[in-house]
Amino acid sequence: MGSGLSTPVANDPLRNYTRRSETNASGPHVLCGAQGAQFINSSVTAAGRDVNISYNTFSPTSHDHELLYKILEWLSKINFRDIVAENLAKRTPETGRWVLDSDWLTDWLRNLLGGIVWGTGMPGAGKTIIACIVIEYLQKIVEESKDVCLLFAFCRYTEQLMVIDILLAILRQLLERHPQVLSYVNPMYVRHQRENTRPSEAEVVDLLRQIATSGLFKQTFYILDGLDEAASDIQVDLLDIISSLPVNFFITSRPLDSLKDLVPDARFLTIIASDPDIALLIDQKVHRIPTLRRLLLNNATLKAEVVSMIRSKSSGMFLLASLQLDMLKGCASESDVRKAVDGLPQGLNGVYEATMARIKALPGPQADLAKRVLIWVTYAHEPLTPEELVLAVSVCPDTFRYDDKLEPADIDSILSLCCGLVQVETTTNWLDQEKSLVRFVHYSTAEYLVKNFELHYPEDPHAFIASTCISFLRYYGLHDVASHGCDDDEGIWNRIASLQTERTSMANYPYKYWGLHATKSRVAFAPALAFLDDIKQYPLFWHHEVEELCLELPSVTYIELDRLERLQSVHVAAVYGIREYFDRLESEGWTSTRQVQGARMLSCFCLG
Repeated sequence: MGSGLSTPVANDPLRNYTRRSETNASGPHVLCGAQGAQFINSSVTAAGRDVNISYNTFSPTSHDHELLYKILEWLSKINFRDIVAENLAKRTPETGRWVLDSDWLTDWLRNLLGGIVWGTGMPGAGKTIIACIVIEYLQKIVEESKDVCLLFAFCRYTEQLMVIDILLAILRQLLERHPQVLSYVNPMYVRHQRENTRPSEAEVVDLLRQIATSGLFKQTFYILDGLDEAASDIQVDLLDIISSLPVNFFITSRPLDSLKDLVPDARFLTIIASDPDIALLIDQKVHRIPTLRRLLLNNATLKAEVVSMIRSKSSGMFLLASLQLDMLKGCASESDVRKAVDGLPQGLNGVYEATMARIKALPGPQADLAKRVLIWVTYAHEPLTPEELVLAVSVCPDTFRYDDKLEPADIDSILSLCCGLVQVETTTNWLDQEKSLVRFVHYSTAEYLVKNFELHYPEDPHAFIASTCISFLRYYGLHDVASHGCDDDEGIWNRIASLQTERTSMANYPYKYWGLHATKSRVAFAPALAFLDDIKQYPLFWHHEVEELCLELPSVTYIELDRLERLQSVHVAAVYGIREYFDRLESEGWTSTRQVQGARMLSCFCLG
């Protein structure tokens, strides 16, 4: 738990409610007047005026353990816990304390019949941090009260999850923390294993409702952060589900006024960074900027001016305050600081415009390197690892040839050129394996750049990425696998597997996505056509490559083939739908060949 939080103590509202509900001054009265009542996995002991009720007993056998892990793996591989840990680690110490003293939290914890609290705020106001602080607080309660259940989920623009994905991840989380619900989940698992099917949304919601009303838990808390980052139809579905469950729900998002009618009984609150919290953030950031720290260390008046101006211009947004402080990094004197502070823009768009101007004003090679980083982070179909990004931006932007002599020193030197817009995030997968990925500092950064990229860089980003991908495919010899001694399928499988698992390799992303970037480019471009011309034996795994096409191009007909093919150029052009290749062949008089006609038919079949 963060340094500003303490373990729940005697005046905790939930603990007080628990004591009141279990105390009866006139002596033990257990289910008076009840008919047909029974305790399942429970025991009742009356001694004088004290009544002790013990339940939720679960003594798993070795078979239960084995079954539990099978079901967990079958349910979902999504792990939301690393998001909590990551955000709490980034949190400025002592910030967010107000939420633990707020009236709404006290009322929400006391509501045993379920209730919805919906916190809204502008981008960068600290909504995710607040959600994680509440999660951390409730986790302490859950550890002490086994009859309290806490489940949480996060919607992220970088990982667009379907409703069923979120529900199954929540169910997995429930089973991990409370294995006594195994008896509820197992029948569903057995049936779907037998029938080789997957659970439906309605089925999982019904199961969650059944568990919530089973009596296993005195109270169940659900927390959902980032609802606005989900697709609009998923937002509606999630709110419908939330309002149907008898649990206490806490939601955070940007203001979504058009959806309020879906939860008419919800309590709404505004999440905004308080002035004291902004001041704490400024102190922490200044401490990490050596020149600024030295200027403000013995100048209380100047520091007060900086804090006051940023507090005023940040509009209650941590993100805005952080980016504004980044704009002071180049200040070398007191006059520089005052001039920079006076010129700080207001609003996120203003800050992003000013930040992009700073990036483009860098010396030529540095500005060009920063541009390549921003192109990759904005338009890549999946985030790159730091090692992959270093290699990706090492390709010569003029010749599109990979040269390790052009490789920047390290990831930090690259990201520093992006003036605070890009960061490295470390996540943990379901096997507790850590993986670092390069992402924007906030989802609003991606929104801004997707909308305004052409205003800053008129180049075709997909053509740029496709050309870079092709340079790596050539470098690794994937246009002709036989030339690397891969004479049989096993050799090809081993070659691809070694490239994809090698930490310093940039083969995985280009192999998966070069065709998608090629088809998304604005005009036909020579590198893709030249690459197709040079293909002799291109390894294509149907079960993977066609699946990627289906995700991005809805008109593609899914072909479920789990096999390896060594394709020639016309077939590769057909699979990826690069029509310009066939147009050129036709103009050269190749329309009558059987191979070209067959490939053209495949292209039309796949892409319509």
